[in-house]
Amino acid sequence: NTCVKQFGWDTSISSMRLTRPDLGSINGTLNDSAGKYLIKGVGNFFGGIFPGWLDYNTYLKPPAIYMYHQPNDLIVPYRTNKVLKGFSDCFTGFGCASIINRPWIHGSSGVRFQIEGLKALGKTAPSYWLDSTTNNADCTAQGLNPALAGHSIDNYWLRSLHMAQYFAPLIDTSNNCNISSIEKQFFEASLQIYPNPFLDEITVSTSASQGIKAIQLFDVTGREIEMTISQPSDLDFMIKVEQGINLGIYFLAISNHHGELVYKKLVKAQN
Repeated sequence: NTCVKQFGWDTSISSMRLTRPDLGSINGTLNDSAGKYLIKGVGNFFGGIFPGWLDYNTYLKPPAIYMYHQPNDLIVPYRTNKVLKGFSDCFTGFGCASIINRPWIHGSSGVRFQIEGLKALGKTAPSYWLDSTTNNADCTAQGLNPALAGHSIDNYWLRSLHMAQYFAPLIDTSNNCNISSIEKQFFEASLQIYPNPFLDEITVSTSASQGIKAIQLFDVTGREIEMTISQPSDLDFMIKVEQGINLGIYFLAISNHHGELVYKKLVKAQN
């Protein structure tokens, strides 16, 4: 209270917004019902992991790791240290007590050190790419110039390019793309859309087991057209288009529950 809250460096946890509306539950729901799956790649921007989580021997092939980290990160240590090590040092520099109860953590360079140690012992270890900077601004310099902040991306476009270049040759497309292509062709062939030309109502149905998840209607400029949709089942949709749309060509975007997306051309007829 005499340091952190007095100088306005932090607020009480009770006053913080801890909901995650964009990310969802902290436990996650991704692929919740899809059965077992393997993580093949991790993109890490100035993050870290707790010691003891680097047991790659449980993997037949450990995930490839791209890491970006700045050496003057005050929040997540660049190497291996306690969380908020740099920030805590800033506090003591102002005559405050060090922040207590902070766990140890491996930052990106610390993860690299652990990986190289596994390799030296002949153990299973992931491939990795570590991007860094020469930014060594201390806490005072970062406070005076936020552009020098260490716990942030440096807005250098090569970071995302490097991650793409690193992961691209590691992606196995030998199976999924072919299957996906066949599924999309079958889904498209199964669609029935009528009448075409249409006046103000359109029926869309499919015999494919993937069903229909969503439908959108666009004009040739890409503007989405408002419409009312009734859905008797996953296989049948009834669409009523807004009154007064112009004559001409429109595009119906139809997606199924497997993520396949098909575009169909429609013509608006004269009433």
